[in-house]
Amino acid sequence: MERVILNALFRPPSSNFFTSSSEKSIHLVDLRSTCEKKLQMVKTKTKAADANIYAIVGSDEAEVKRVAAELASNLTPSGAGDFGLETIDGAADNAEQAAARVSSTIDALQTLPFFGSTKVVWLKNVNFLGDDQKARSTAVQSALEELSELLGRGFGSEITFLISATEVDKRRGFYKALVKRAELQVFDRIDSGRAGWEEEATEIVRRRAKKRKLQFDDDALDLFVLLTGGDTRQIENEL
Repeated sequence: MERVILNALFRPPSSNFFTSSSEKSIHLVDLRSTCEKKLQMVKTKTKAADANIYAIVGSDEAEVKRVAAELASNLTPSGAGDFGLETIDGAADNAEQAAARVSSTIDALQTLPFFGSTKVVWLKNVNFLGDDQKARSTAVQSALEELSELLGRGFGSEITFLISATEVDKRRGFYKALVKRAELQVFDRIDSGRAGWEEEATEIVRRRAKKRKLQFDDDALDLFVLLTGGDTRQIENEL
């Protein structure tokens, strides 16, 4: 197997490793070593009960950050400048800080934007929705319950709420509130030992290559999937 991979990596320049849609040859000359842990992006999307609440969560940190940043940019009103996007850092060091970040989010959601315009409130990179001591603390759970109640009551149509998180306990009430109220997208790693990960990783590579107007031949695609292991960050870097 190693000999096959090495032979493929060191093909002469005339080999067509992958081609663009215009049939112009492009040669892949530098691939990183195989990741020890294979990752797989599994995307789950639920329709929003409320059109102005969005949640991007999951254990695939790179993909969560990429999609959330792209969505925040798309949701922010054009020409609004700094007033159009209010970002609250959700990466808290302790329970007290986490509860304070949630309180800041509640205040932001209840504060109308300037000059009768619209704004986005983004609780970004949240790390207290998991199952660790910080997330289980009474202060954090009370703050999240208050935020859940606000999401349930609703807030002005002038405000859009976006939350992104990579550590999420799906048994918790707050996550269930997001499922019910938000347009939710989940990007999770899967068990690398589970059969079928290669097929799903192949689809990810095909989709992203297509955006760049690239097309793999079958052998090159199989090799690329093997070497990148379904790691979305590495796939982006190599393409």
